Amino acid sequence: MENNHIDLIQYIRHTVNNHNKTKRNIVELIGYKQDAVAKITDTLGLIDKLIDHLNDKICVFRKNIESKNVELENFSLQTFVTDAVARLKAIAEDDRIDLKSNFQANIKDSIIGDSFRIRAVLSQLVGSAIIHGTKCTTINICVHLLPSQDGKTDSKDKILQFVVHSIGPSIQKKNCKR
Repeated sequence: MENNHIDLIQYIRHTVNNHNKTKRNIVELIGYKQDAVAKITDTLGLIDKLIDHLNDKICVFRKNIESKNVELENFSLQTFVTDAVARLKAIAEDDRIDLKSNFQANIKDSIIGDSFRIRAVLSQLVGSAIIHGTKCTTINICVHLLPSQDGKTDSKDKILQFVVHSIGPSIQKKNCKR
């Protein structure tokens, strides 16, 4: 059930983002035409209520995820990241965003960790990159193995670093809000 919450959070965030884009487009289209303003204002109010409701659902799902106990398990890192990318591709493809992943060469495929929490964090990072990306953006998930905190190369405690790069056209300066 908790795995579905991660997917639902991303789907809801995607829906909220699309509603916000729609609101901006509506406001730009109508300008200040008085006959349409009242109807559009009512519609925008309903969209705002829907967005608030969806954001409340995200908070409930996140609290549920946070309350879950840490569960260490052995899992395949390659399969894990591939599955995470596949789950987010449908959302990314709506916005014509390309998702890719790559791994540092010396990473073992079998790792022990809390895959549920790692997936939740990775999903949030990639979801944010999708929301803030524009058409023709490429989002690259890079997985690196960092040295252990004690500095020993043979230590069992290694640190995985997930870096999410968003590469694409930037927002024009005139469109940035200050």
